Amino acid sequence: MLEQIIKNIEEYIKYSKDNGASRVELSKEVLQQIPILPFDLSDKPKQTAAPQEQTATQQPTYQTAKETLEQNTAPQAQQEQINISQYTSAEEGMNKLAEIIAGCTGCSLGKNKTNFVLGEGTLTPEIMFIGEAPGADEDKAGRPFVGPAGQLLTKMLEKLGLPREEIYLANILKCRPPNNRKPNEDETKACISYLEAQIQILKPKVIVALGGTAVNSLFNSNFKITEQRGVWMDYKGIPVMPTYHPRYLLRAQTKRWETWYDMIEVFKKIKKTLPEGIK
Repeated sequence: MLEQIIKNIEEYIKYSKDNGASRVELSKEVLQQIPILPFDLSDKPKQTAAPQEQTATQQPTYQTAKETLEQNTAPQAQQEQINISQYTSAEEGMNKLAEIIAGCTGCSLGKNKTNFVLGEGTLTPEIMFIGEAPGADEDKAGRPFVGPAGQLLTKMLEKLGLPREEIYLANILKCRPPNNRKPNEDETKACISYLEAQIQILKPKVIVALGGTAVNSLFNSNFKITEQRGVWMDYKGIPVMPTYHPRYLLRAQTKRWETWYDMIEVFKKIKKTLPEGIK
């Protein structure tokens, strides 16, 4: 048990550092509860005040991909475009994409994978969730978000009346990085065109970007998720809501409510009815 707690703390510190945190605090209460999976609504805190209006020196509340790319001085990777116009249905397009990924040699990750993880869910989603990369559980099952972090996300969505079957779940990378480390630049460049093709095939009404890697890979940017979450962005005409990755929420339990409110804003954006009692 102690060994698992230490491992959880190490993962939390590494994940926080990767996403821009300069300080990490672990209270005695948090340590006693690690890990907690259920998304308990019984101790719901008061909703924090809405973000203040952006000033001239702050980022706009609705930022386009073009503006983001212009701000970034790093060169953008040249991706080979996958032609999806030849496919007569989303199912055909996804099946072909799976065939391409199965034989991918764009980076070294494919050599050590158990399974690649394309994605899962409806092919006509209103909401598409994009995470970072498969973990050990996902690599074993060949399915996204089935480990502890995925279970937490599933419980949260169920509280909102949104089953997994009605959304689409995917990741930036399709193969697991060693020891669940953060994807490196070469891996992201090799894999991003697959995700772009998925977005074109699925045509979601809104995208939820889970964590800094998802946001920065989509927009070729360098945002800190602690600063960017809750701020609407735009990806090729599709609204994008950046929020925390559920893996981070496993340890940073007080941040779960920020993600909860972000999801409520997603529902409002697409005019989706919230369950009774949730505003």
